[in-house]
Amino acid sequence: MRRAVVVAGVLGLVGVARAEEAAPREEDGPARRHARHSTTLYLSVPWSPDPTVPIRGGADAALRVHRRGYAVEGRLGAAGAGSVVGLSGHFSGHLGASVGGAIPIGDHVVIAPMLAYDAYLEWERRGANFWVHYITFELPISLVLERGVVLELFLQGGAAHYFDATDPAFVAGPRIGIVF
Repeated sequence: MRRAVVVAGVLGLVGVARAEEAAPREEDGPARRHARHSTTLYLSVPWSPDPTVPIRGGADAALRVHRRGYAVEGRLGAAGAGSVVGLSGHFSGHLGASVGGAIPIGDHVVIAPMLAYDAYLEWERRGANFWVHYITFELPISLVLERGVVLELFLQGGAAHYFDATDPAFVAGPRIGIVF
């Protein structure tokens, strides 16, 4: 009987310790709480020199989940393209995903280095429709505000592949996020 009481007591203390570990602590700053456990919807206006056009700009939505210092992100967007002579009849749809970590730096800053994959379906007004694939390293730098708002600058760099060509890939832009 004594053993059962001791085992139950130890298991109860382990359960309390785990609950305290998972729950946000008051002494933690917003960055640490955000990196440990958050779900954020981001809206962004990314800019990228696409391998097929000199300038691509559009609108993206991203949903990122942070759990215990890990980050998973999904992206969806649309874009148009331009050149030095003006806008062209070039549009794209975008799907992407990233996996990585979330590291709080100070009380209000979180960096989330991630590996990313993005696929762009490109439509040309008088041409072919084709896929462009990006494999990049993504580095979002987030400023976490107290009231569930996140301001972020993100950079991506890696390789773009289309048809039989591989080119450098760069994406950058600002994001604003709402934490749920």
